[in-house]
Amino acid sequence: MKVIVNLYHIKSTNGLYFYALDYIKQLDGRILKILVRPKLYEHIINTFPALTVKICSWVSLVRELFSADETNMLIYTPTPHPMPFLNNQLIVMHDFYPFNYGKYSTLKKLLLKISLASSNCRVAYINKSEMLPSILSMGIEEKRCLFAPNRFPSKLDIETRSNYKRGAILKVALVGTDSPKKNYDELFHMIVDYNVTDKFIFYIYGHENKYYHDLCADFKSINISIINSDTVTLEQFFVNIDILVSVANHEGFGRPIAVALLLGVPCFLLERKVFKEFFDPGAIFYETVSEMVLEMISYTTKELPEVNFLPSSEYIMAYENALAVLSQN
Repeated sequence: MKVIVNLYHIKSTNGLYFYALDYIKQLDGRILKILVRPKLYEHIINTFPALTVKICSWVSLVRELFSADETNMLIYTPTPHPMPFLNNQLIVMHDFYPFNYGKYSTLKKLLLKISLASSNCRVAYINKSEMLPSILSMGIEEKRCLFAPNRFPSKLDIETRSNYKRGAILKVALVGTDSPKKNYDELFHMIVDYNVTDKFIFYIYGHENKYYHDLCADFKSINISIINSDTVTLEQFFVNIDILVSVANHEGFGRPIAVALLLGVPCFLLERKVFKEFFDPGAIFYETVSEMVLEMISYTTKELPEVNFLPSSEYIMAYENALAVLSQN
């Protein structure tokens, strides 16, 4: 069975985008067409020059998906956007942030429930600790669900940090600028309150947008820089980083955290179910942002902790199983 990949709902090269790439790269022999928004076209066509990539409007997307369903093709949508009434599709749930927060969250959740009920599609989830219970609570039968986690990079994929040298000021990595769910405001308020703005340089890996500019305007005393994720790989980004910090409250996985740990970069994370699921043991966990910042301050004058991390074989096998399911449909 041929596969139509629906990337229409991915608007930038964010975590959803890279999640999708890790699956598409393993399925390109079965893929008939990839559907995208105009903004994503160049990225996809440059990555998959041998595949057919089509720019869609909403109307043409609906036409393409219904045509695919009529010809018994599998529609693979690596985002939480099922097309109503089409059964032969697999969608992916990453986190519930869009359905619980924001101006249109209630409407989004209602549309999701209607689409899931009318389509009878398969529903993939990327973590067991939060997404599976949330999906089941919506009345979705477990037999419709598929565990399809992110691909963990192998150590063979990752360059060494042979050029890494620690400086006098701690270089801190923050990852993502997609929304306030990153919770950087709370972190920066703590840095200001503890009067340690001169102890750290914060490098945010993501895109220059309103959220980033608002942070810079609100915290002028803090040294904040953006590293464009379209031009710098995660491996390149972490070459001279001292620690990674995440104070996010709603994450589905944390691809940059996985790369950082495999590179030996200490990762300071809040105690969240998803982070514990994937990165314990390996990362260092804190109950509060205040506790984390105090520990960050202590490491400005002492050796950084060593990192020992290996991904669980359970999740590596689950990724392979999800690929097999996609290939067999």
